[in-house]
Amino acid sequence: MHNKMNLFIITFLILCVSSCGLKRPGATSPTPDKFSFEKNIFTNPDGTKKSYMAGWASESSNGTYGKSWILHNYNMAMHCNLVFDVREQYLVGLQIDPSYPNDQSRWKEVLTIPILKHYYLEKGKDNYNRETNEIVENSSRSYWKNRTHIKLDFSGIKILEEEFKIFWGHDSTIITGVEDEEVTEENGKTFIAFTASITSSFFGSEMQGKFRFNFLEYKHDHQFKKIKYDENNAKKINPIFIMGKKVDGLNQILHVARWDLENNNLPIKLYARNFPDEYKSIVEDVVKEWNVTFTKVFMPEIKDIYQNYTEYFALEFIDRKYAFDLRYPTINWVSDREISEHGPLGIAMTHADVLNGKIQWGAVNIFGGTIEGYLDHYYPLNSGKEENQYKINNLQMVPRFPITKKQLMRLIGENNQVPKGFNNNFDISGMKLEKFKNKIGDSLNLSSLLSKQEKENYVLNVINEIFGEARNEQEKYAQKIIDITNSVQDRQDKILGYNLSNKKSTETSELTKEEKMQIALSPYASHIERGSVLQNNGVFDLDRRFSDVIGGWQEGLKEQGIEHYPEALRAMLKGLILHEMGHMFGLGHQFKENILPAQGTVPDKYLFGDEHSHHNHLKEGLVKRSTKESGYTNYTSVMGYRHPKSEVLTDYDDLIPGPQDYLTLMYIYRNKYPIYQQGQNDFEFLDVSSGGKIPNTAAYFPACNDLEASLYADPYCNRHDRGNKASEIMASYFDGIINNLDTKLFSFTDQAGGNPEAKEMYLWQQSLLNLSRIRIFYDYMRQKYSKQIAEIVAKDEQNFMEFYDTCSGKINHNSKLNNLFNHYEELKELCIANGQAINELTLLMSLDAADYSKYDRDKYMMPAGMSALDVNRDYGRFFGTWKELTAIPIKTSALYYLTTTSPSMLYNMEFAPIPKYSDSESHYSYATLYPVEYTKSLHAAVNENIKLPSENDENQRTIVGRLIHSIGGFAFMNQSTNDQNLGKAERILEKIRNQVGFQVSLGMVILKEHKFDGKTQSKKVSHFTAGLYDLSTQRMTGTQSVHILPGKKLLVRGLDGTFIIPTGSPEIKFFGENKDSSGLAYSYVIKVEFDDERDDLLSKYSLKFALKSLHNKVMDECIHKGPGNEMNGLDYFFNENGEGFEGFEYNSNIGGNPLSQDKFFESVEKQYKIYYTKGIEGKKLPSPDTCAKAVQGLKAIVTTSGLLQGMVLPTLLQVQEIE
Repeated sequence: MHNKMNLFIITFLILCVSSCGLKRPGATSPTPDKFSFEKNIFTNPDGTKKSYMAGWASESSNGTYGKSWILHNYNMAMHCNLVFDVREQYLVGLQIDPSYPNDQSRWKEVLTIPILKHYYLEKGKDNYNRETNEIVENSSRSYWKNRTHIKLDFSGIKILEEEFKIFWGHDSTIITGVEDEEVTEENGKTFIAFTASITSSFFGSEMQGKFRFNFLEYKHDHQFKKIKYDENNAKKINPIFIMGKKVDGLNQILHVARWDLENNNLPIKLYARNFPDEYKSIVEDVVKEWNVTFTKVFMPEIKDIYQNYTEYFALEFIDRKYAFDLRYPTINWVSDREISEHGPLGIAMTHADVLNGKIQWGAVNIFGGTIEGYLDHYYPLNSGKEENQYKINNLQMVPRFPITKKQLMRLIGENNQVPKGFNNNFDISGMKLEKFKNKIGDSLNLSSLLSKQEKENYVLNVINEIFGEARNEQEKYAQKIIDITNSVQDRQDKILGYNLSNKKSTETSELTKEEKMQIALSPYASHIERGSVLQNNGVFDLDRRFSDVIGGWQEGLKEQGIEHYPEALRAMLKGLILHEMGHMFGLGHQFKENILPAQGTVPDKYLFGDEHSHHNHLKEGLVKRSTKESGYTNYTSVMGYRHPKSEVLTDYDDLIPGPQDYLTLMYIYRNKYPIYQQGQNDFEFLDVSSGGKIPNTAAYFPACNDLEASLYADPYCNRHDRGNKASEIMASYFDGIINNLDTKLFSFTDQAGGNPEAKEMYLWQQSLLNLSRIRIFYDYMRQKYSKQIAEIVAKDEQNFMEFYDTCSGKINHNSKLNNLFNHYEELKELCIANGQAINELTLLMSLDAADYSKYDRDKYMMPAGMSALDVNRDYGRFFGTWKELTAIPIKTSALYYLTTTSPSMLYNMEFAPIPKYSDSESHYSYATLYPVEYTKSLHAAVNENIKLPSENDENQRTIVGRLIHSIGGFAFMNQSTNDQNLGKAERILEKIRNQVGFQVSLGMVILKEHKFDGKTQSKKVSHFTAGLYDLSTQRMTGTQSVHILPGKKLLVRGLDGTFIIPTGSPEIKFFGENKDSSGLAYSYVIKVEFDDERDDLLSKYSLKFALKSLHNKVMDECIHKGPGNEMNGLDYFFNENGEGFEGFEYNSNIGGNPLSQDKFFESVEKQYKIYYTKGIEGKKLPSPDTCAKAVQGLKAIVTTSGLLQGMVLPTLLQVQEIE
């Protein structure tokens, strides 16, 4: 028994000991993934929700629109501060609202992410409800709110906020995949990121890309001090990121966003990504310059600041996988040429805490691929190459996909309708025979030829024949004009893109002020509604693309010399990076960076130089640098869009943040504003009031912002201009059109041609944009000095005539105007500048260039086959390449801005009135203060756009240029100005309106033959005289001379103030064709009459005078003097005493005798053969081309007279260039 007990104990002990050595299965967890989260990462321990910065940016893109429109590495959700609310089906992002910081029920839902399930992460249980070692996701226990974890479906993310949407409001996006998920925790902050492949359901495969989503936890800093801001400060400074709240949802309290540079965690690390080695030193220099500036802001007492500056930002070069990462403030270099070509030169972004404006993150993208690629190509360092091979111009930067041309201005307006005199039926009912007897009989002096009875019968027959045929002729003629007008209108509409004639013209007075304002502001409505263009967006420098600056860069490099290219490229990049980093640090655009402050408003050292400065441009001062000789290299801020030529001409070492940048940073970071008392060496700074408003006594440099420039609020507020005075700024815009005009209009190589539509559109855009900036200087002058102009200039008609000549110093006898200009220096400068502008516009309208683009049809290329994937076929050379572009965009733009009384701004290729100059007191005309210059300008435009053949060119045609189609409508018909109420101005304007007082009508020339020696029985006729009968007024007048020309044609010289051109075929007909009558010859003609106002001081410059002079020239060369005053014209041969002239065969019954008519025309041909082969003794032999060209010139003159009145005459078809 005892042994059994011992055995049992031993066995039990062995089992116990051995059981301690057994290994049970370890606890197992679900396969880890990056879509599962603990709910507590969205909440604080106290139950409040954590704050997250949210953002998403494109990493790559595909498709035609995707590559062109998606801006890479740009955060589409700027300043998006979220808290996450975990709901049953969605994780909802609520945008923090500073106006209701403690009431989340009023926060907007801006995004949702589907929740696949709520669960506990816990040990599993077996069938006996015993815990196992397996860790499971339990989604069945308790209410979903109590469960500790969620699993998210990132592929279902949906952005609800319109402003943050991926494809700009096109709602349906398709996420086809999610990759590269990242969930980390650094320094106690959760970071969630993933990449989504997204396609637009609206654009399909043409708009898709990969987008990187970031969500980074941040802690609100309750100790961070807000710097309040007042909207009235916008005239002085432009902080770019404005935060704020509305008290009770109504009254705004604003503050600026800024980095925290007063803590103990300095320096803030900046990361430079993907920079080529040769450009890394540029980034280092830029960061240093900003550190020096911030040292001056926070420690102005520091001496030798370049040696003792504080490092507020430290730079590190590291090439991370993703450019967009909210954890790392980054300066990113984009070298991809395709991406760079469709983007701006640079963009900047920040992300701030919206509750206090503390910037948490910032980034800059430099799209360097285009810069280094194109400039290296067009400016190679191999000096042995021909310079012309590497010319580059803006047109080569035009996007390569076709651009649809929109119609930009009316070439033939609503007023260009058929004149009433043409489409009224000719009514002869009730007309008295005696009335016509007298008119026709007296004019032709029939009494000397016919008996009384013969007179009565003859006149009756003539009248019946005239009116029978004239009625039909006039109806046919009216219909012909209608058809021609419609045909020309259709062609013009086709050329420009859509039908203008149905659009309401902003030139008319039909638009109300409210309508004009609505039109003007409509492109900006979404921006204005949000309060600021840049309040919730990154800084899009979309007006600073490579195509915007390459022309000026080229000019600067050409002036410097190709050997300076490497250093110039470094200077351009330094200026660009300085600008974009300025945005990242809180500075907005400053587009008066080239305007000098008035002396005495800022310390003299800025104007005239500071000998203690480290930089040459500061040693020399703004005044010295603001001259043409210095290349206009002055600037007060790096935040403007400097003229690209000035950028190139500025030395690398002279590029630093400007004094206006420093003063603005003092406000943003120190809440101080500058004052200056004359005689002091520098500014003194005072604290801004509690409301944030800067007082008017503050001393800043001239400043303006984006909206002021875009809405043309100030003519001195511009992008890409240079100079300080109005005349200098205007010259920079004219240079933008004229520079390299040959390379813009002509294709010198096979590569340059192709489809011209996009190139023409670019010419329209650049011409309208540049010239619109010039025109507003006149409206600014008229508005600012309206009182002085009304009180002094408008009192005397002579003052209008002498306004420009007095201010420009051409005359000095007008004491009133001299006193005016001496008292108002700016008015004098503006007067001179606007006069010069008219002269420059005249040159543009007078360009000797093509009206239609010219093609080389032999160099065509017709791609065939099927295209797939990313292949874009080039169909631009389907029917040949262009070798010369039309200059019509330049010419018509110049005409428009010369003549308009409602200056328009161009936004997104749409016209809108400029609000500041569109009220009931505006609508100023250049013609009022510059009547002589305005008249001369139109005179030159008409002269230079009627192209007559040269004497030795037998193949050249007479052409009425396309610009003349527009002159009548622009300059005279659509003028709606308030200037007629300005003193004596109405008399001036009336004289200008009368310059196109041409009366066009249909008439009849009736010829009277004159026999040799006056013998009535002779069959030989020496010459003809003619009477001119107006079919509308039933009035008969005389003519100066008439000549029968070969080919049954007629040349008539009317009385002074009359142009006559035959119409119809044949030109010469005979009365009494079916009767036994004497058979006078006649011809239907277009008659143009005008009053020749010799007492008008403008008459010698007027369009009437221009056409009259041209008419006299072409007629004299044919009829009288001949080319070169040879005195061998028709009058010297075809007369009773002309040597060798035998006369014309002309029978009295020629009207009813076809054989007699044939003999007559045969005799005409014979006598002209004698004239051209033997000529006039002692004179140069005449040429048949002289009179042929005269006839064409006469048609051009008559056609132009009609067009200036808004009439399209059938003669246009014979003197226009057909595309």
